[in-house]
Formats: sequence, C-alpha cells, structure tokens
Amino acid sequence: MILIHYLDSYTGASRAAMQILKSKRVDTVIYGKTIAGGFITDFLKCEKNISSIPIDVNKDKSVKTLLKIQLSIFFKLFKFKKFNKTILLNSINLLAPILYCIFFNKKSIIWIHEQRLNNSLLNFFSKILLKKFKGKFFYSSSFLKKEYNYEGNVLSPHVNQKFYSCFRKRNSIKNVLMVTSLTEYKGVNMFVQLANKFYYDNNFKINFILILSTNNKIGKAYFESRRINITKNITLIYSPKNIEEYYNSSDILLNLTNRDVLIESYGLAIAESLTVGMPVLCPNVGGPLEIMNLGERCGLFVDERNLEDIEKKLIYLLNNNNIFKKYSSNTYLYRDRFSQKVFLKNLSNILHIHN
Repeated sequence: MILIHYLDSYTGASRAAMQILKSKRVDTVIYGKTIAGGFITDFLKCEKNISSIPIDVNKDKSVKTLLKIQLSIFFKLFKFKKFNKTILLNSINLLAPILYCIFFNKKSIIWIHEQRLNNSLLNFFSKILLKKFKGKFFYSSSFLKKEYNYEGNVLSPHVNQKFYSCFRKRNSIKNVLMVTSLTEYKGVNMFVQLANKFYYDNNFKINFILILSTNNKIGKAYFESRRINITKNITLIYSPKNIEEYYNSSDILLNLTNRDVLIESYGLAIAESLTVGMPVLCPNVGGPLEIMNLGERCGLFVDERNLEDIEKKLIYLLNNNNIFKKYSSNTYLYRDRFSQKVFLKNLSNILHIHN
C-alpha cells in the first residue's frame, strides 16, 4: 500500500498517518517534509522497511507550497502506475493525487480527518472530486461520516501507548493545558485571553501551558504580529518530543475549536487527556461530543466562543474539588476505546472487507 500525506507536522492528521505506517501495511510513503519536522519524519528515522519519498518544502502554509506538494505527488505517482497497489490518501486536501486516482482508476482510499477545507475555492473543487471518486472512504469519526454521507467506515486514530503509563487521578487544578496547531480558529487567542484574566485575578494561582505544533520562530511572529500579550502564567511549548510528559504534569485540558469557523472533527488531544486521567473542557459538537459520549462525566461542555462561559466553567471546577476528582476518576472508563489494539483490529477488519 502507498500512503500519501500532504504535509508532515506534529498534528493529529500526521500522527494518524504515522499510525498507519506502524501497522506494517504500507511499503511506500510520499509526503511533504518541512524543517519543523513531524511524526512521519521522526518515525522514518528508525524504520528502514518503508520506502519514503519526501517532498522538501521550506514553508508550512503558502499557495506556492500547496502547488509544489500537490504537483510533486501527482507526478511521483506515475512511478507506480504499473503496480496494482492500493493508494491511501490521508486527507481531502490531496486534490491532485485524488485526481490521479480518478483518472487512472486506481484502487484507493481516502481517510477523511477534516469537516472541510478552509480555502473556499479548494473546498469547492474537493467536493467535485469526492463525488467522482470511485474508491473507499475512511472517517476519523462518526460525525464526519454523517457530514460527508458517503458509504465508508469509521477508523479513529489511537492514543500512543506511552500515555497509558501516565494515568493518575487528579485532585485539583494547578496546570491548564491546550494542545493545538497555531491557528486562531483553534482557540489559541481565546486560551491566551483566558490566561490573562486569571493572571490579574488574585483568587486563583494557576498556570496555562500552550503546546503548539510549530516552531519558535513562527510562533513568536504570530503573537507579535497580533500584539497578543503573553502573561507570565503562560508557558509556550513548540512541538515537544516528550509531549506525554506535559499531559502527565497537567490537570485539565481545554479544546476551544471555534464551531463558527470549523467544527472539530475528532479531537485526539481529548482522547489522550482522558487516557491519562485528565478531565476536559470542550465544545458540545462534532468529534469532542462524540468522544465524550458519556456526557459531562469526565469534564464540562463550554461555548468555546464565549470567554465568560469558559472562565465560569473553569472557576466552577476550581471551587469544587470533589466534582473535579470524580471527573478524573471517571476517565478510566475510556482507556480501552482509544488503544492501539482496537485501532489495529478495526483497520484489519476494514481492509479485509474492502479487499
């Protein structure tokens, strides 16, 4: 099987691609590679049995980068034209490779991780291509399957085994965590505003840890260009190698993806948090609602667009340790749902059905 990935990074889609590589079902991977690195790049440093075709790019997000990756992958696929290999496309933003599969009638699968593409023009073309696509569909959540309404199977990414050894019951809130890409609609600005409010509130002394899947240079430029005030109670971490350690030392996770822009399609950070025993504050839509399928038993739902509501819910848990401790204890019920064993079993069953 050939795995196609758009741009490697330390985000959920790249981690999902790495999980497919670990399943031993892929012999070739073609992907965009940046200086900032990512899960695929790190994995391939130790894995010698998978042939890799990296496409080196200098910038994370630009039209030039998009065109370079798309066209490069399209033409590199011609090398495999005579082979009867299944092509797994790890996103709907791979428009040129999708077109290749349609045009040459290749056995192919699209694993959909996003509700839609942010660029309206690209999203328009993706809808046209998906209607003409003859291959199979995987979805990272049932929410996405309902959104697209094409016949297919749900294959949710799994939580790394390292997180399972980090489980502990939380007794109080001292460190608030967010793990996300550096995009405003992901709630980065809202998280900083929340931290700022607590910085000037003498009633609570808590720390805010913001882990971003980018490098220090890009992060610094983002905050400076928007004149965002990073108060002393905020710790900025860029693409850490030991991310599970930050989960282990934190007490509650915030997911604040703005539903008015894009609904969170899965929310791997939420699954990771529940695995380590950490309660969550998150939106009650899309992937987060699906993961929190027991309702508000492992955290609280918030209106991620409303700073006052987020602050109110966090203060409620700060003032009610017994409720918070109960939420932490309840997370243990989730551990098996996100395991590698479940993922590999589902992957094997799905591929067997489609062969």
